[in-house]
Amino acid sequence: MLQKYQYQYQYQYQYQNILILDGNHKKIIFNLKKNPISNSTLNLSAEALKTKSVTVQDFYVDEFDKKIYLSILVPILKHENSNPIGLAIFTINPEKYVQPSFDEWSVFFKTGEILLFREKDGSIQNVNFLKYDKNKWIDFAFPLTRVELPAVQSILGRTGNLEGTNYRKVPVVAYSKKIENSPWYFMLQVEKKEAYQPLIEERWNLIISATSLIGLFGFGLFLISRRQVILDLKEKAKISSEMKLIKSALHAAANEILILDNTGIVLWANKSFSQNTGYLPIEILGETLDKLVKSGVQGDAFYKKIQDTVQNGEVWKGEVISKRKDESLVPMETMITPVLNEKNRITHFVIVKQDITERKKTEELRENFYAQLEEKVQVRTKELRDSYKNMEEINSYLEGAMLDLKNMQEKIIKSEKLSFLGRLAAGMTHELNTPLGAIVSSNRTLSDILNNKILSCIITITNLSSDDFQVFLSLLKNSQNNPITIELPDREKKLKIQKQLEAAGFSEKRELAELVLGSGVEESDDSWAIFFKNPKSKEILKSISCFRSLRGLSETISFASAKSLTVVNALKNYLVQENPTEKDNITEVNLQKEIDSILTLFQSKIKYGVKITKNYTTSENCLGNSDKLNQVWINLLNNALHAMNYKGTIEIKIEEIDSYIVTSITDSGIGIPLELQSKIFDPFFTTKKNGEGIGIGLDICKGFIEDMDGKIEVHSVPGKTTFSIWLKAASKRERERERERERERINL
Repeated sequence: MLQKYQYQYQYQYQYQNILILDGNHKKIIFNLKKNPISNSTLNLSAEALKTKSVTVQDFYVDEFDKKIYLSILVPILKHENSNPIGLAIFTINPEKYVQPSFDEWSVFFKTGEILLFREKDGSIQNVNFLKYDKNKWIDFAFPLTRVELPAVQSILGRTGNLEGTNYRKVPVVAYSKKIENSPWYFMLQVEKKEAYQPLIEERWNLIISATSLIGLFGFGLFLISRRQVILDLKEKAKISSEMKLIKSALHAAANEILILDNTGIVLWANKSFSQNTGYLPIEILGETLDKLVKSGVQGDAFYKKIQDTVQNGEVWKGEVISKRKDESLVPMETMITPVLNEKNRITHFVIVKQDITERKKTEELRENFYAQLEEKVQVRTKELRDSYKNMEEINSYLEGAMLDLKNMQEKIIKSEKLSFLGRLAAGMTHELNTPLGAIVSSNRTLSDILNNKILSCIITITNLSSDDFQVFLSLLKNSQNNPITIELPDREKKLKIQKQLEAAGFSEKRELAELVLGSGVEESDDSWAIFFKNPKSKEILKSISCFRSLRGLSETISFASAKSLTVVNALKNYLVQENPTEKDNITEVNLQKEIDSILTLFQSKIKYGVKITKNYTTSENCLGNSDKLNQVWINLLNNALHAMNYKGTIEIKIEEIDSYIVTSITDSGIGIPLELQSKIFDPFFTTKKNGEGIGIGLDICKGFIEDMDGKIEVHSVPGKTTFSIWLKAASKRERERERERERERINL
């Protein structure tokens, strides 16, 4: 059935392999593909068994076939709080399950590359094949100190639009986004020379031009402020060599640069303005800037806002749609700077303009790129979320399977209980018949005395003289002080009394000696010859014997009743169903009382050929679950009797060792072979014949003891096998509580 489920899983979910390990993750119980297990998987198996939780082994390289896998490790539990009895491992091949979906993704940039990565052990770990290095995948990693990598920037908290260099040290622009509810990041990166280089070049042109203007214009304003603006070309030739240098620098700038008077008349323009707009220099000077380049596209309110800003002495920066001489429209990044004199009045305006047509195209491409990328990220995120949902469904199915296994185990335990009771049924019948027969017999004799003899005794006592009555009372007290035993009469004592009576001349020596022994009176042997000279002596002893018989029969009935009650209570303690809310409770347990009760159940099997030796050196209680411990004692005693073939010696020892109560059960059976001692706690391992056991008893015992924070040990040689159960002493819990209270006092 187990193999059927494994193949069903493998077919339904396309697993690369399915394995099942034992509870110590040392032995392989099932291996679908017969492949060796990776060491990294074995190491993670120990953690999964320890935490008792489903664990995902993220992408790793198998050292045997050098391929990359993803594994899911599921502990197999007998019940909720028990230690795992095994571990199921489901292995996924991402080349078949994950990588094909990456290969289907399209990127419309020639240098574009999609990455799926995460942070692991202080470095970036990639999960898909790289565009420029197909052989690198999981083992391709960079430290988080490489902040120039967009992937590192994402891990450090920056997502969205990013810039940096890729793993080949090539400048790139990228868009990154974290996948919800996962450690993974999704990113698309493109080399700058393809996606962003034109914009970068124009930005540098603007920076160079602005720097030139700022550096040179200060000196130029100093000269211009001392002269009137002259439009005559002849007077311009008279300007100093310094002014010529400034003009040359401004003419060489790639940006359009103009100088206006405070009324908006163009006083000077560099060659870039003339070349870009198509106007000749003579057409520019003396004209208003509005007449030359105002397109009117952006409305009167826009232009009025510009005018109000600069008239207030403030710098205005923004984007203006300018008109060329050929009526074409061009977007221009524009900066207008008012020039103030010493009286804080505006004398001139300096305008710097840059054609941003290519930048606008690049920005439009970038916006389209990011929009498409965002759409693809959402699609792929949904695909990954669906994949995680499938894993959750698998986990839910496995949890249901674990619950079924737990219920099956409980049924097996109950079946073992009933089987054990069936084997003890005949012996229990005999154990109950013996005391019940004693009760019936004693009751019959008691009724005979009460009906036929007690009246005669009362009459005899009432007819005694005062002296004889005192003798009667004295002997009756003597008899009551002597315990009643079930042993045969003391023959030597009887013969001695007969000789004394014969010497005194009594012919009824045997009858009188039996009366003396039956009365239970303890007197010196030579005093009876004197006593029997009293004519009432026989009646007195018969009356005392009658009362002693009543007492003896009462004690017999009490003893037999107690014996029956012991057997019934032992059966009741074994059969009673534990309270589900308390079945795992750890309480104080009196081991001596519990084991003595269990031994009662085995009385019919041990009283003829088995000697039980008890060596209880401590009366300290242990911490445990009484019902589960009864299961342990029954299983160990049953195994011991079977090993001895119900003939030999069983020693039960209870001692305290290092805050533990250690219970050892030793039998004189044939012993356990050394090569089998490591297997006896494995589920379904048994050395018994078919029908005598299914091999889960010791495995269940081991689980019970470990649930109580204890341990079970075995030591066996031919002729002697010892199972030792170590459980915490009840006093240890009190000492731990005292230490906890002491720590709280220290903290306070």
